[in-house]
Amino acid sequence: MTDATIDAVDVPAPVPSGAPKSKANVGLTAWFSRSLPDFINPVLVKEVRQAQRGKVFAFTLIVTLVLALFGATGAALQIESKYFNSSPGQMFFSSVYVFFNMAVLVVVPFQAFVSMGSEHDDNTFEMLVLSNLKPRQIVMGKIAAALTQGLMFGLTFLPFVVTAFLLRGVDLTVLTIILAMTAFASTVLTTFAVMMSAVVRKRLLRVLTMVALAGGLFSLVPASLAACQEWFSSPELFGDPAFYAVMVQFVLFMAVAAALFFATACNMLAHEEENRSTNIRVAVTLLCLITLGAMAYNVMFLGVGGGMPREAVHGLGVGSLFFLAAFCIFFVLEPDRLGRRVEPSVPKNRLLALAVSPWLPGGSRGVVFAGLHITLFTAAILVIAIPAAAYRWMGTGTAPPSLMFPGGWALIVAGAYCMLYTLAPAVTLRRLQGTTGKRNAARLIGLCLPLLLMVLPTIFGLFVDDRSMQEFEHVGNPGWAIDQSWDSGGFRPASSVLLVLATCLLYTSPSPRD
Repeated sequence: MTDATIDAVDVPAPVPSGAPKSKANVGLTAWFSRSLPDFINPVLVKEVRQAQRGKVFAFTLIVTLVLALFGATGAALQIESKYFNSSPGQMFFSSVYVFFNMAVLVVVPFQAFVSMGSEHDDNTFEMLVLSNLKPRQIVMGKIAAALTQGLMFGLTFLPFVVTAFLLRGVDLTVLTIILAMTAFASTVLTTFAVMMSAVVRKRLLRVLTMVALAGGLFSLVPASLAACQEWFSSPELFGDPAFYAVMVQFVLFMAVAAALFFATACNMLAHEEENRSTNIRVAVTLLCLITLGAMAYNVMFLGVGGGMPREAVHGLGVGSLFFLAAFCIFFVLEPDRLGRRVEPSVPKNRLLALAVSPWLPGGSRGVVFAGLHITLFTAAILVIAIPAAAYRWMGTGTAPPSLMFPGGWALIVAGAYCMLYTLAPAVTLRRLQGTTGKRNAARLIGLCLPLLLMVLPTIFGLFVDDRSMQEFEHVGNPGWAIDQSWDSGGFRPASSVLLVLATCLLYTSPSPRD
């Protein structure tokens, strides 16, 4: 029945011979025939039917509604006792919104995590992977099933929202934005939960991840409630274009993060011979472009003198570089051999194949990807910071006349460290690529490389009685080097950059055995 359902969806409906054929209609029909199986698939149907027949969803729905009813009753009594309250709707909505958050920000993502993990516990994961369903259909089915439950939660809470609006004191625009952002956050968190459940397969690690996920989700409830109350108390924010600009940037970042989570979950379900790297590399590239675009917008278009200061641009650039290096470590430790299902997709044109090679799977191509992105990202941040205003405190500017200070050299030093952290594992750990377990061990060692470079010189300082090294004041500590290059007091940042780059060249030089 599953195959018949998919085939029935995949085949477009026949067009009568007398009806006029439009290219737009044919294209729309073809798009729906390709897209509907990703959203309406047997996984979605199975999960929804299990939720309706099971007791967990019904019990959770009843408990949250009862708690919301108690909260609404308590808010109504408070409103009655404070008769002259100017905004009773805000008090009523806040009393109910906390339970709505628990439903859509905690229960829905947690159920998605448990649903994906149950495939491992019930020994049905292999059957699901070997079915005719593609990995994206499986992941989309799990996410859509969880969001369907979230939609049911939202519909049951809708009368409380309408009551809060009728009690006055709640602006309709603010209320709509709050509910829309809550639904968007639930979607991102659900995608993240499905990804974590797909990545962690061992029972013990999955239990620990489940506990950590539950704690993290519960911590978001008070934060969301605080943001809601802040928006209610400051309605002037919604008349400021800068507020909407920041919100759009936040939504873009979260959307790319959700796409990255979705791609990772799909790759964990895909066969090793398939392309399990390109979609993540494209998402990382898109994330870099959005980060640069957001910084440029905040510097140039938020008003003269009111944009992001130069120090903030450099600081965010340093943090983004290390975040980028973490992804590059995974890319450079991939097997160089292209899978049998990947080779036919490589462009036949040599120039085009060379152009897209950084986004193809493989450790050597991952090195090209890392070098290209780290270098261009560092250069772009330096260019974006040129027109930025200096940070002002008590009417005085803190930036020296040179554009390389106070954070330009720090950005270059951070880029050099990221190159070291990326190239060193690619060369020293490239032999640990035989099995999945060895590759995971190599990636763990690569991620721990910054810690090793910080601790080993400190231990050496204990033997030679060097107090500076004992206090982590050495070039192996990126925090100390970046801080010193930022202040440029008694420190030559160019020497640090050359030292790190020389170490990178030493790692990349061929050994006699090669």
